Amino acid sequence: MKIITKKNILFIIILIYGYVLFSQTNNSKKIVNHIKCPSVNDDIRQAFSNRIINIKNTYSSENFEDLEFLKKIIGDKKYVFLGESSHYVEEYSAIKERLIKYLHKEKGFDVLLFESDLFNCNTSYLICNSLTVSEFLENSIYDIWHTDVNYDLFNYIKESKDSKNPLYFSGFDIKKSNITDSRLLYHYYKNYLKAKDFTEFIALDTIINSYFNTVILNKNKKEYQSDLSQNLTDRCNELLNSINTYKANKERDIFKRIIQDKIYLLNIIRQANNNPQKYNVLRDKYMAENLEWFAEKIFPDKKIIIWAHNQHICDNPDLGKYIPEVPSMGHNISEKMKEQSYVIGLFGLKGNEGWKKHDVNYMKKNSLEAVICKTGNDISFIDFTKKFNIDYNKKIYLWEQEKSINKIKQLYDGLLFIRNISAAKYLH
Repeated sequence: MKIITKKNILFIIILIYGYVLFSQTNNSKKIVNHIKCPSVNDDIRQAFSNRIINIKNTYSSENFEDLEFLKKIIGDKKYVFLGESSHYVEEYSAIKERLIKYLHKEKGFDVLLFESDLFNCNTSYLICNSLTVSEFLENSIYDIWHTDVNYDLFNYIKESKDSKNPLYFSGFDIKKSNITDSRLLYHYYKNYLKAKDFTEFIALDTIINSYFNTVILNKNKKEYQSDLSQNLTDRCNELLNSINTYKANKERDIFKRIIQDKIYLLNIIRQANNNPQKYNVLRDKYMAENLEWFAEKIFPDKKIIIWAHNQHICDNPDLGKYIPEVPSMGHNISEKMKEQSYVIGLFGLKGNEGWKKHDVNYMKKNSLEAVICKTGNDISFIDFTKKFNIDYNKKIYLWEQEKSINKIKQLYDGLLFIRNISAAKYLH
């Protein structure tokens, strides 16, 4: 008979502990990957379930076979809008990077416009060969997007600049993107502008940005000065008159638009210093005007990708309880541009949206999120331009808001859902 020694007992205990630990780990993975889906009425489930497209390759893959469905859906549209329900989600930027690469390489889209300041974005792109990727990223778009994922995107833009197929980059927002040292960007215009105009531009840019931040962003109404606002507007118009004497070309047109955006900021200061809601109204209006200007004046023969929040890109005359009585940028653009556009809203089912710093669950009973949840897909797409076999006045939930199918069709052409979302990973 074999004697059980202390050494054997210890070995048995280690084996048992290892088995328990392995089982718990596997079970915990199953729990993490499992999401309980809310119930959905049969008519909603049947109307949408056979219209859901599974995007199988997730974020870094450059095998675009699973995105080929977009060729038929987008067709010959000139503008594709890529939204997001939050600016702070890692997976939104990741899937948009992949969509941008697909649209650039496979569909002939060679302009990317960001929801960030025209001056910062456009100038950073022009000098990006002399910048590191981090400098290019940080001197262009808002710091909410200074993430590892967008570092890769900006590396792609930078590398493409001198290739046979460049992806031109700029911005269409009106307020200064970041608190950065603009001397790096100002320097580009030193050899382009006359000395007097160069000095005046730097002075106006510095004063107006500070004035806007104080009165509008920091809500310090007492700092508003009518005489100062008029004086700065007059100086901007004088600078525009001087620039009009320069040789007519795209560089002059873009620089004039940069100055025009400063006048827009002064208009907002004038009209919104006692009415904060007016800031949102005017911002979306001016962003729409900048998009139209890019499309008609700068890139009339180009296909353009637009990156912005869902609430900006959707065609909504009133953003409701989130930003009441504000028509969206997507509503403000012309009917002609709408007809040439395909608008994609991005939503998450469950996870961490970053800025809230806690998990969210947007799945309600009889919601589109619940329909998507039941597929088990990591990434799903629904094309709303296709006809649905359901009453279009039927109400369903999307992003915790009850809307008719007709309303959703008005807001977006397509919806992209990501099953699990997480907070963005920032560079610093």
